[in-house]
Amino acid sequence: MQAAATHAPPDSADELGEPVPKVPNSPSSAFACLSLDDDDDYDDGDCNDSSQRPTGTSQHMGGNASKAAEVASATRLVEALDAARKRPKPLIRSTGHRVQGPRDEQHHLLSWKTSEFAYRKSSTTGSDLPTLARGLFTERLLTRDGSVQHRVAVRGYDKFFNLAEMPWTRPEAIRAYTVPPYILTFKENGCIIFIAALSDHQLVVTSKHSTGALDGVAVTHAQKGEEWLDVHLARAAKTREQLARELWQRNETAVFELCDDSFEEHVLEYPAEKSGLHLHGLNANSATFRTRPMDEVDAFAREWGFIPTRYIEVASLAELHELTDRIGMSGSWEGEPIEGFVIRTRMPSTDPAGQSSGGASTEAESSSAGSTRAPVSPPYAPGQTWFYKVKFDEPYLMYRDWRELTRKMLSQKAAWEKTVHARGGGGSGANTIPGATGPATVDEPISSPAEPATTEATSSAAADADADADTGEAKVSKSQLKREKKKLEREKREAEAKQRAAAIQAGIAPPEPPQARSKRPETLIFIQWCYDRLYGANGVKARPDLFATFGEGKGIIALRNTFLDYLKAAEGQQKLAALGGGGGDGSNGAAVEAAAAEDTRPFTKTLITPIAVPGCGKTVLAVALSELFGFAHVQSDDFKGKKGFLASVDKELQAHDVVFADKNNHLFQQRDELIELMQKRSDPNQVVKPPSKKKKGKGGGEDEASAAPPAIPRIRTVAVAWQLDALPLNALHRICSDRILARGDNHQTLRADTTGAAGTRDHETVLWRFLEQLQPYGSTLGGEGSEGFGDAKFDETIWLGVDEGLEASLRRIVKGLCPMLGLPMPDDARIEAALAKAVEYKPAVKRETKSEKKSAGGAGDKDAVEGTGGAEAEAGAVAKAGSGGGGGVKVRYYGIAVELDLHAVLGKLFDEGQSSDASSEAIASGREFFHQLRQEKRITLRPHITLVHSAAVAKEQESQSITNPEAAETKDAPAKQAEDVAGATARWERYADLCRPSNDVVEFDMVLDRLIWDGRVMALSVRDVSSASVPDFEAVQGGRGGQGQGRWRPHVTVGTAAQDIRPVEANRALMEAEDGKQGVFQIPIGQGGTGVRAKGRLQGMNH
Repeated sequence: MQAAATHAPPDSADELGEPVPKVPNSPSSAFACLSLDDDDDYDDGDCNDSSQRPTGTSQHMGGNASKAAEVASATRLVEALDAARKRPKPLIRSTGHRVQGPRDEQHHLLSWKTSEFAYRKSSTTGSDLPTLARGLFTERLLTRDGSVQHRVAVRGYDKFFNLAEMPWTRPEAIRAYTVPPYILTFKENGCIIFIAALSDHQLVVTSKHSTGALDGVAVTHAQKGEEWLDVHLARAAKTREQLARELWQRNETAVFELCDDSFEEHVLEYPAEKSGLHLHGLNANSATFRTRPMDEVDAFAREWGFIPTRYIEVASLAELHELTDRIGMSGSWEGEPIEGFVIRTRMPSTDPAGQSSGGASTEAESSSAGSTRAPVSPPYAPGQTWFYKVKFDEPYLMYRDWRELTRKMLSQKAAWEKTVHARGGGGSGANTIPGATGPATVDEPISSPAEPATTEATSSAAADADADADTGEAKVSKSQLKREKKKLEREKREAEAKQRAAAIQAGIAPPEPPQARSKRPETLIFIQWCYDRLYGANGVKARPDLFATFGEGKGIIALRNTFLDYLKAAEGQQKLAALGGGGGDGSNGAAVEAAAAEDTRPFTKTLITPIAVPGCGKTVLAVALSELFGFAHVQSDDFKGKKGFLASVDKELQAHDVVFADKNNHLFQQRDELIELMQKRSDPNQVVKPPSKKKKGKGGGEDEASAAPPAIPRIRTVAVAWQLDALPLNALHRICSDRILARGDNHQTLRADTTGAAGTRDHETVLWRFLEQLQPYGSTLGGEGSEGFGDAKFDETIWLGVDEGLEASLRRIVKGLCPMLGLPMPDDARIEAALAKAVEYKPAVKRETKSEKKSAGGAGDKDAVEGTGGAEAEAGAVAKAGSGGGGGVKVRYYGIAVELDLHAVLGKLFDEGQSSDASSEAIASGREFFHQLRQEKRITLRPHITLVHSAAVAKEQESQSITNPEAAETKDAPAKQAEDVAGATARWERYADLCRPSNDVVEFDMVLDRLIWDGRVMALSVRDVSSASVPDFEAVQGGRGGQGQGRWRPHVTVGTAAQDIRPVEANRALMEAEDGKQGVFQIPIGQGGTGVRAKGRLQGMNH
């Protein structure tokens, strides 16, 4: 084992030079030299100045065959990345950086950032995910023949995963696809820093995706890394130029962990002598992943003054497992808590015969019950180095969970204080957290939700019953008395819960503490301990000072240590003992739950969990799979509550090997509940009660076999996930609502409304409820205390496209399931027959819907909310605004539902700089406002263009001041009011006619050309609006939208800064922008500022 040298921290950081500016990839600027678009961009006049050209030398441009191959490989990678980032919902984004050299040369770099979940979404590299590299910067090269070439300038590791996190890091894959020796490098707990050479005399220091200064950040990770670089080089009597020459000759990136608690705390504590840059890798600047052996990395660190990373070498998997199991018992090495190990290994020189590569297994298993999993190959070539990691639960993961739970409580408290402040209840007080939004005070300590409820009512009921018995009146049995007591207690609890929920909703009472997924005594106590000191409770004073700097990445360790001191004291020890814990030091010992041994049993059961919204086709696919393979099918719409559905899934799994849990499962909570149930049923350590013995038979004996406890299954969980975040919500709504309309009334609860106006039909409104609640699969990577933990626990995932047909989806599922379950692949005829039967499926249960009960004179069902009741049962159901002529809700205005992903369009604008005509001031202002809207969830989910509003019709008809409350939207734009009102009635009647159920849908094309904002509202201006279905649209509407295209000036509202700012203010901002008013910004959008083309559909609207 190699031990790291220790170094003292610097007395003062060396002064840095000018910050490296971060620039957008603007095709019409000098940065166009790096642009990956048309060659015309490269010939931009600004590029004629040699000082503006990207640099490159023959060393990295094909000086010999191997280098030429390296450049060709990097060029292919960049082309694939560029294609991937241009997809409608890209998994990859790029950001431009200009780095000034010491000799007036400039280097233009692109950093490539991949969505974290994309690594899990793709089973191997391909068109969506061309590389697994995590931390990648490329540079465009000069060539004599004018061809476009690129080099990798900075190269991080390939993304590596926890043991058993991916198919190729499961134990069976580790056994098949690794060879000794195994190198275990200590996983330091800091942030990644890369140092590479841009020339033989210049270095660049980057974080994972950025370099130099960033707006709004005092000191970036890259800048702090640069400070420490100078400190380490000075200790070794080396210079930057010398290191640049060394890395340039090697064509490598040095990979470090920056650990400096004075700059940023993480989870584990680093004393001053261990602060600085820990070198743990030297990677080749190549498209494929190649890295130096650890003995060479260690020697390099010592030569250049960096902190070597500790590592251990073992000769076998058995030795590796023995070592990690032993260290995992305490989570520490030589008394020091550690995060875990990165295991460095190699692929075998030959691929084990018959194994799959990078995706689902292809070798058929013997049977679905009792089969073993075929190992899946990592996406690497024979002999190539690859990594996986082992993290220790104790104490690292526990400490990390405490940090995340604290963050969640602070976020909830800040939101609560903002609500209190908005209600006029603000004020300074001891209970206010410095830096929180809006002060709040709590005059009296708030009772902890964990405190038991009083039982006065139940005691009184019991006394009354006893009195009745004593006076000789009708006696009440003990069982009746117990039932009455339980009923009263339940009613009291429910009333208190409702009262508290209402108080929390109104901002009167603080939010509940988060629920811990872990049942560790220390974690449960930590939550209550923090909650009490945040709000003041249980006789404890609020301690806002404990949390004052937590949001800045400071005070994390101090807070934890304060809690650990409390845990060691008498009160903490008592609470630990009450919860079955002991020890009290927050590490292992007697207080720690026994680590669960790896479950190596073969899978015996499988749960298939769709993740969808109504209209995806999940029930048709479930019926088809049942027809093909005999799978059990449990439909949530057959139940009024989630308990019945979960109980039925549980029951069917006892009787069948494979169960399809037919529910939308579009919420984290629903998926978490299924995963928790499966983990509980699969736990090999659970105590299973044997079934009750049968009565004695004629022979007087008992059936002993019936007394044996059932075998504990190991349940495989398979997510069948539609890519619900791959399309704009309006497009997703269009596709799914059309399918619901096509299926008609063939559903238990969500039946097509064929009488309402397009856009306001009952089923369309219900579908919007689902889409607005949607929490896409894998969209959270939070730790303890956060929803969505279950998404990472699914054993397998099969991805489906929302816009692909049912047959294509069925074939995709069958192709994924058959090798997984050891089932024979059905032929085309069987698949087609099963699908035909599924399409004709009629639900066994049909419940009367709310609207049907109302039309029949009934009161209607109580609103059912998805997540607490039946799957598609009204979803809170519809028509609160009143009927709109037979079905649906009342139409407030007619408009065009624009199929546009605002996050993607504006993200490209501000993160990739696609506008060619915008000042840096405008870009900075727009980026800040956009990030504010995104952070506060103020970006509209349903982009639309208003064509005519009911308020304008009322104004035209009344010919007097508007009194209709709905007309308030037009009061803010008096200059435009006359134009909006003129002809409003005629437009209303025309669009109402076009939206009748008997007419075909009306599609529109348009161009969104400019982004406008003023700090209150952000909007997109629109031009070239047209529809083949409405040839006289320009005459009806008064123009096509753009400047010089008539009087009609439409817009799409992106969002408003606060709830009390009406979206109609976008009209004012648009006019003021065109008038050139100070403080109102506008910039062109789209590639080169040419605009963004979009489609939309005419609809009646009410939202």
